[in-house]
Amino acid sequence: MFTPGPWEVEQTWTGLVVTQVRTGKPYRVARIYDRFSDGRVETWANARLIAAAPDLLAALEEIVAATERWNASVEAVIGRQPSTAIDLANAWAAIAAVKGG
Repeated sequence: MFTPGPWEVEQTWTGLVVTQVRTGKPYRVARIYDRFSDGRVETWANARLIAAAPDLLAALEEIVAATERWNASVEAVIGRQPSTAIDLANAWAAIAAVKGG
């Protein structure tokens, strides 16, 4: 399991650090060096994306669960999978990749 969020981005003298605060002390999750990037804008964007990962995973899991409920309820009414059913294979693969499964 990964370090639970929320994660924050902090500026350091070597670059940016993504941290999670545990019992008042920052816990380093990732360090993003900016010497290989195309500029500070890209470095900050990368750091914000990493910091948002726990929230993005939670949102994806909620969307998948709601979509599965919707697909099942429509199938119960019409007796078959609706033509508008959403294939969640890619979403499940992404979730499994994060959770190591």
